[in-house]
Amino acid sequence: MKIRITSFETVDGNVVVNFNSSVGNGVATWVGAKEPVKNYEYDVEIDIEKSIDQVKSSKNNNEGRYSMSIGDDSTIMNGEVEFVEEDGMAYIRLSQDCLIMIDSGDSKVKDGDWINLNIPCEDIKVSAQGN
Repeated sequence: MKIRITSFETVDGNVVVNFNSSVGNGVATWVGAKEPVKNYEYDVEIDIEKSIDQVKSSKNNNEGRYSMSIGDDSTIMNGEVEFVEEDGMAYIRLSQDCLIMIDSGDSKVKDGDWINLNIPCEDIKVSAQGN
């Protein structure tokens, strides 16, 4: 996913970035040897440290539409489940240029479901590709 860093700060030894993307804004923990550059656009990989059942929101006001917004120190992501493997690993489309893998846990999501995830910033890791 392409993101543009809008701000960042160090919190408890971790670099926390605020960013915008084609589907909205987010906050996450930056992973990388180099500090991010404000207003720079990065192609990033997104890793989520929790399973779907731990972060799935019961309400989904954006069904059928990719979106991302900032909550209370969290990122709220809305996307479509593209595929769930037999071992429970789910692939969720967050935008045209972003497909993430996340453990489905006990959520019982299935292909084609639209889901809303509310993920604390410490559980979302973004890392620049090629760095």
